[in-house]
Amino acid sequence: MLKEHKKGLLQNLFPQEGETVPKLRFPEFKDDGEWEETTLGEIGEPLMCRRIFKEETTPDPNNGVPFYKIGTFGRFADSYISKEIFEEYKSKYSFPKIGDILISASGTIGRLVIYDGSPAYFQDSNIIWLGHNENVVLNSFLFYCYSNLRWQTSDGGVISRLYNSDFKRMIICFPKNHKEQEKIAETLSSIDDLINAQSQKIEALKLYKKGLLQGLFPEIK
Repeated sequence: MLKEHKKGLLQNLFPQEGETVPKLRFPEFKDDGEWEETTLGEIGEPLMCRRIFKEETTPDPNNGVPFYKIGTFGRFADSYISKEIFEEYKSKYSFPKIGDILISASGTIGRLVIYDGSPAYFQDSNIIWLGHNENVVLNSFLFYCYSNLRWQTSDGGVISRLYNSDFKRMIICFPKNHKEQEKIAETLSSIDDLINAQSQKIEALKLYKKGLLQGLFPEIK
């Protein structure tokens, strides 16, 4: 029910295709006029980490810094790089800032992870983010813009890889007032918190049931 509620809010708090004003708007922003419509390429550039070669990685977690490939993105790393390589590449090449939204650009397109600043490195070309000025669009708001996008090619087809050219053509709509961006992001974030809390309760109940099943039935030998 919470997920359906969030889905409805995403549809109504953002303008529908061909529109520049959402169906639902907080009262304090009703006189702020139309939202700005633009492409991602007009507000920033797609960025990625420098390439890591297989021989630079190890499965040993004691080696240093988690290296996330597309298969482990948003989950648990199974590869690691040395702290020396991490510090060198982080300082010399593109690297996400805290709050930047990492996007899966291969496989399941559009999986999102907010970079929290912890030591981690990400597979080039398969994991990207938008390098942009938050004076235009806040990352917290952009996260939900991405959640509302249909990741498609320019001809409307389904994509198995998100190329930079496709990414830059994606159209987003946003209010110029940062306070409205913040209000929308905070509203949706609070629902995400409720969904996560409920999911944790469900997992705890499943574990409890599993324990009961084991304890209430004799062990078959």
